[in-house]
Amino acid sequence: MIKTVAAVVTATPEIHWGNVGSFVGGIATAALAVVAMITGTAALQDWRLKQREQRALAEEQRNEIRLNRQRVLQGWSLGGVSTYGVKLATDADELRRAAEELITGGPSEYVLLRVSEGGSNVNRAHNLRSLIDTDGYVSRAPSAAELEALEVGRERLLSTGEASPTA
Repeated sequence: MIKTVAAVVTATPEIHWGNVGSFVGGIATAALAVVAMITGTAALQDWRLKQREQRALAEEQRNEIRLNRQRVLQGWSLGGVSTYGVKLATDADELRRAAEELITGGPSEYVLLRVSEGGSNVNRAHNLRSLIDTDGYVSRAPSAAELEALEVGRERLLSTGEASPTA
């Protein structure tokens, strides 16, 4: 009996390195996909939070610009509503000088006022003289927007307890 070489050689499994590489590549791809999903959602949340913060800042800046435009159009200033320090002119000589200055039409520090609101103007004029005598200031009436801003500010101060209700 003759044995052939082929019969002596036992069958050994062959390793195909291409298959192993494909397997390792597939596992690596799956691992990277899992990592990307986990870190991607966190990055997306951070990006969304940053977008919300930027939107809030832009809205605040837009509101500030709008209020500044209204302030300029409606006469607001850093000191508030236009207010004038005034005194009553009651001395006869001072009244004569005021009349002369006003008649000439030149620059004058005097202003002659007449209350003309209808009803009892005598009483309103007396109240105005009393206000000037007591406080020494006259201011223009606030516009509707200014009045609303004052009311909102006062409500906010009252809600935080920073001002008394009579302030």
